Amino acid sequence: MNVIKLIRRISHLFAGPILALALVLSPIGCGDGAGTGKTPPPTECTAGAQLCPCSAGGGCTSGLACEANICRPAGSSVLSVADAAVRACDVLLTLPDATEASSVYEAGSMGAHVQRGSKVGLSFGRRTDSAFGAGAASISSGNGAPRVESTVCYDRAGKALPGATVEVR
Repeated sequence: MNVIKLIRRISHLFAGPILALALVLSPIGCGDGAGTGKTPPPTECTAGAQLCPCSAGGGCTSGLACEANICRPAGSSVLSVADAAVRACDVLLTLPDATEASSVYEAGSMGAHVQRGSKVGLSFGRRTDSAFGAGAASISSGNGAPRVESTVCYDRAGKALPGATVEVR
């Protein structure tokens, strides 16, 4: 799914152009995610890496914890997509409080989030035509797990998939 389609989809989440502008201005399309223009992140998960399955011994790389067999920053919540046909999702979350949220996306994915108080609009998609792995995204917000308010997920052609869901773990 190209960035233009992703922008169109996310702009409907809050029904305003501000969200689309934020997505355009965020560094989601190229480089290493740090704005250096270097090689893009890997497209497949490596056991023990962030948002990938834990290694055979239940281990993860430094700074990550193995929770529910997914390596993630301690205290974060993982968003997972079970439908293998899904290539992108727009999700509206409610946080337990208005603490500033941060988000991370699995290898081979890109995404962005916008927060207004305790509401967070999150859009993420695969860089290649492949299914999401164990954890599509991770969100950290301080106090407790977010609640999914609404979800719209899309297939490889950009068509909405009725019944596709995003779960918080």
